[in-house]
Amino acid sequence: MLVKRLTLAAGVETAFEFDEYAAKSVVVKNETAGEIQFCDGPFNAAKAAHIPAFSWQAFDVKVHYDSKPAFYVKAVVAGNVEIDFGSQGVGGTSGASVTQLSGSNTRKWATDTITFGAGAGAHNAGEIMSTDTGEILEFDVSAWIAAGGSGIILSSLVTLDQAPFANQAGYTLHLFTAAPTVIADNAAWVLVAAELATYIGKLDISSMVTGTNASAALDIGHNLDFTLASGSTKLYGQLVCKGTDTTVSTKIMTVKLGIAAL
Repeated sequence: MLVKRLTLAAGVETAFEFDEYAAKSVVVKNETAGEIQFCDGPFNAAKAAHIPAFSWQAFDVKVHYDSKPAFYVKAVVAGNVEIDFGSQGVGGTSGASVTQLSGSNTRKWATDTITFGAGAGAHNAGEIMSTDTGEILEFDVSAWIAAGGSGIILSSLVTLDQAPFANQAGYTLHLFTAAPTVIADNAAWVLVAAELATYIGKLDISSMVTGTNASAALDIGHNLDFTLASGSTKLYGQLVCKGTDTTVSTKIMTVKLGIAAL
């Protein structure tokens, strides 16, 4: 897979050029705080695909045998954009497979938030990021996955209503099909043996990037599948810091999981 990540100026058509065709599909990752326009070939606003802020989409691309591949992107707001050339997205090798599972028509967001409390402050790596009493994140998928059904987590978007916390270095989100043991903020995360049956794995969340009075981390390609517990339509999560975050009281962190039904 070939990857190119550029910092775009607002309103400027920017070329992403590659030396070869790595595949017949690309994943375009918008890390800016505004919409971007994407074109396969020279920029044409009338034919451009529109990708919302802090989001991503997969596209089939045309192979031009007489030239090297070049894609053009125009951003409303300055920021980073990444193109993954040859990414298989959810795991299919054909463009149709990528479109089926990673397109915005099938993926939906499950969301929960953390409001940091008065006890917020410096953390050590490996500690819980939560409210003072240790709120467990809940991700309700009942709108598109039935109780006991299966799904796959394709992407995640973590946002914060301020610049990134001091000394942050990304996060790990541990996920379960039943509510795990509560662990208070600033306490070390541990996996309890009795909860192994409901533990589905973890998501690695990248370092947050700064927007305008806000920050975000968008990650794609998690490809973590799961089967819900009988009678349940929720996943449960505990967020753990990789750095030594100094959180701020009353600030709100939003965690969104892009999930498709299987």
